[in-house]
Amino acid sequence: MKIILKSYFKPTPKLFRVIGDTLLTIGTMITSYQIISDEKTLAIISLIIMIVGKFTTNLASLDEGEGN
Repeated sequence: MKIILKSYFKPTPKLFRVIGDTLLTIGTMITSYQIISDEKTLAIISLIIMIVGKFTTNLASLDEGEGN
């Protein structure tokens, strides 16, 4: 697995799409609950972690021999 900036615009391998979408879904639920519970600081921290995690999975690419 490589994480390089040039990989961002290439198709994301299925494994990393699934991981990224899972991070996005779980992070959205956690952030929503924290907003409802009036935990604004934790909601902001969760939101930032969720966004960074999702973009990081877009930077990942598999080595040529590994396939999708």
